[in-house]
Parts: sequence; structure tokens; C-alpha cells
Amino acid sequence: NPSPYDVAQGGLGDCYLLSALCVLAERPGRVHRLFRTTEVNAAGIYGARLYLHGEKRLVLVDDALPARDGRPLFAASRTDGELWVSLYEKAFAKVYGSYAAIEAG
Repeated sequence: NPSPYDVAQGGLGDCYLLSALCVLAERPGRVHRLFRTTEVNAAGIYGARLYLHGEKRLVLVDDALPARDGRPLFAASRTDGELWVSLYEKAFAKVYGSYAAIEAG
């Protein structure tokens, strides 16, 4: 089950996004609704639901996450095997064009 304690900020200044994810994680069902599927899949492709300018969008991302020396560069979960934090941050960055574009809100 998703938990606010899963959320760990990485090297990116996007605490505005991560704090919102923490609030959503207070009710795990809300986190489950952020994704088209909550199951790990062999293809490594996930659909994240975002609302942008009042419009609902489904953003597809893969589970290839930026890392250095085996450690995530950006947001991650403190719980082993939980990908939801990293995947949602990646979807948000994809919509805005890059991780750099979501720095500092």
C-alpha cells in the first residue's frame, strides 16, 4: 500500500509535486487512481493520469529511471519495490519536456 513515508526527494527541487503525492498517499486508493494499472508488468510500461490545465491526460512512461551508481537521481520510494513515486515524477517531467523543466515549480 502506498504511504506518505514512501516519498523521498532526490536531486531535483520538486518538493511541490512530492508534497502533493504525500497528501494523496494518506489515502492509498487515491494513489492507485493515479495509474491506469497498479501491477508490475513485464513490458515495464505504465500509464499515469495527470490533470493539466483542467484536462485529464494519460501519460505513458517506462520503468527506466535515471540513476548513478545504482541509486536513483530523482524521487524514489523508501519502500523497496515501490515505483509509484518515481513513475509519477517521470510522467510529470515528460509532460513538461524534461526533469529540469519541473525544477522549482
